[in-house]
Parts: sequence; C-alpha cells; structure tokens
Amino acid sequence: MEALLKNTKGTATLLASLLLFSGLCLTSSTGIVFFMLTEALTGIFLYKVKQQPFINCFGIWYLVVSAVLCLYGLLTPYSGGFSIKYFVVIFISVIELYCLFTLHPEASYEIIMKCIKLTTYITAIYLLLIEAPYLFTKLIPAMKGKAWYRMGVNSNINPTAIAYFFGLAANFSIFCLIKNLNKKNIYPIIIQALIIILSGSKKGILLLFIPFFVFAIYESIKTPKKALIFIGIVILFFVLIFMVPFLYNLIGYRILVFFQTLGINIIPNNSIYVEADTSTSLRLSMISEAFELFKKRMLFGNGWNAFKALTEFKYYSHCNYLELLACMGIFGFSVYYSIYFYFIYKLKSAWKSEYFILCASLLLSLLISDFSTITIYDTVMNYFAVIVLSIFLGCKQYSLSSFKQLFNRRISIIFHKGG
Repeated sequence: MEALLKNTKGTATLLASLLLFSGLCLTSSTGIVFFMLTEALTGIFLYKVKQQPFINCFGIWYLVVSAVLCLYGLLTPYSGGFSIKYFVVIFISVIELYCLFTLHPEASYEIIMKCIKLTTYITAIYLLLIEAPYLFTKLIPAMKGKAWYRMGVNSNINPTAIAYFFGLAANFSIFCLIKNLNKKNIYPIIIQALIIILSGSKKGILLLFIPFFVFAIYESIKTPKKALIFIGIVILFFVLIFMVPFLYNLIGYRILVFFQTLGINIIPNNSIYVEADTSTSLRLSMISEAFELFKKRMLFGNGWNAFKALTEFKYYSHCNYLELLACMGIFGFSVYYSIYFYFIYKLKSAWKSEYFILCASLLLSLLISDFSTITIYDTVMNYFAVIVLSIFLGCKQYSLSSFKQLFNRRISIIFHKGG
C-alpha cells in the first residue's frame, strides 16, 4: 500500500481503469467478486490519502438520481429487474470514480486520458483472450460470409455494451490525436475501431465517427483544410466497410439492413451474408410499445421493469428515453436528463475552451446512443462520461465543509428569528 500511496496519480489511474473494466466485463456472479475487491482496494486508497471531499453538479445529480432509481426499484410491483446488491456495487464504483478523478484537480485531464488508454488495452486483451476459441473457428468463415460472428455473444458479454464502451472511449483517444498528432495516440484508436467492428454494432460505428464530425464542423470555421482531411478519413472508412468482404460481412450488411427497415432497399441481390438482421425492426416495435405504455401513466410511469413485465417482448425497450418515460414517467425523465440540459447550457459558453470538442462530441454521443440503448440501470461507462463532462465543463465544486457551514448558518438564522 505504501508504494501505491507514493504515486497517487498513477494509482488513481490504475484503480479507475480496473473499475471501468470490471463494470463492462466482470458483472457475472463470479466476476463481480473481483469488481468488489477493486472497490474495496479503492476505498482503502482514498481513505489513506485523506482526500478532501468535494461535490459538484454531478455529485448532487447522481445522489438524487440514485435515490429515485432505488425508490422505484424497491417499490415496483413487478418482479425482477432490480437487485439492491448489484445497485450498491454500481453506486460505490461510480462514487469512487468521481473521487479518483477529482483527487488531483489540476491533473484530472492527465488521469482521465491515461485511464481511457489503459482501460482500452486491458479490456481489449481480455476480450481477445476469452473470445480466442470463437475467433479461430468463426471469424474466418464469417469473413467469407459462411458464418455469423459478433464479439461478446459467445462469452456472454453484450456486443452492444462492448461497442458502447469503445465508442465512448474513442471520443477521448481521437481528442488526444487532434491535440497532438503523435503515433502513440493512434494505437488506442486502432484497437477501439477493431473491437467495434468485431462487435458488429451499428451504434459503435456511429459513436466512433461522431468526434470526427464534431471536429470537422468546429475546424471548418477556422481551418477548412484540416476539417476536410478528417472528413476524408471518415468517407474512406465507410467505403472500405462496403468494399472489403471482411468488413462488409461483419458490419456493412447490418447497416444496409437498417436502411432497408426504414424503406430504403440498397442491399445487393448477390449478397452472401448468411443471416438476416432484424434488430432494427424489432427495436422500432419496442419503441412503439413503450410509447403506448407511457401514455397510460404519463406523470410517474408504470414502475421499475414495467416495459419488460407488461409487454410481449419480455426485455428492455432498447431506448433509454422511452424506457424512462414508460417506467418512471415525466418525473423520472426530468430528473435523469436534468444534468444533460445543464451541460447543453454550459457548452454554449465553453466555445473557446480547449476541451470544447471533447465535451461536444461526448455529450452528442451520449444523447444519440440513448436512442438505442438503456443507460439508466447499470452502465458505469455512461456515468463515467457524465463525470468527465462535469469536470471539463468547469462545474463548480463545493467542499462538504462549506455545505456544513451553510447549513449551520441557516439553522442559526432560523433560531435567531424564532427568538
């Protein structure tokens, strides 16, 4: 422990990386033991360094959101979908992430960026190792269009969750590359792109390129040539997706099926893809059903897990906006997205900030991804991104002692008036 305390920045980076990695890959009954051990070690570390507790808009928001989610989860009339033990594990990990990133306010950027890079390497190595048997038996046939493969399916990790993690992580890596055109900054992006492609996730591809588009729009005002270079990279990648059989059979065909579901049929007749992708049509049906459920109880919703319990799908709605509206109504929706509205307000005044591109692309990624995934229940990476936004957008921090002083002042005023 003494060695860990000597380099608090490095230790904070390592522990934060392990927490993020555990939140994605180690949520099974056996893996969660490592998750809890990491939390215990982090708690001991934070206690030993005697960190001065601070709280900003994220801390206040997360406490309120957690209280609302826990209340709905405990009082729901529908069985399943809520585990108080798992909820507590996630809650502790998110609070610890916040404490680690604010341990050295002047070095928050350094810790966060190193954390993303380290987590990318750890998670990629882990996924490749546990997927190795399936990579050798299924990947090559999948490249020829004779089999179906998505990273994570065979090892019981949601491919969309994998793509979501690496897609958000790419925001940070691409921002590092934009700030410093260094070869070392390219390696994480290559790994993130490779894992996203192997996951076969349309959303992952979208998240990967959002920061490029944000940067292109931002730079087009100042240096149009640099913006055109990044737009060219995006176009080239999409051309490769449809021209290279390996990329086409993993992700290209799923993109075409998405457009087909919307009424745009551009799938070639000689396509060799072996399995139809019905995820888009299924999710559209889920969205329609969730909206109908929301209309029944608009103010406070139908209760935690209501969509899964009351619809024929017997699963979550795959849309965070409508999942919130159907289960927790306008009340829950407003509480959860209040901080997003605040970030949009803060972003307008952060145009000249050095972190503007990162914050804009990260916020846009979160808002877009919520159309096709659920983030309110147990997504550590989603809360991590909100923590980063609260730090980089300069949300004011308050010490707990200042809250105590304010409380005591209010009490003394009340008693003084009473006397």
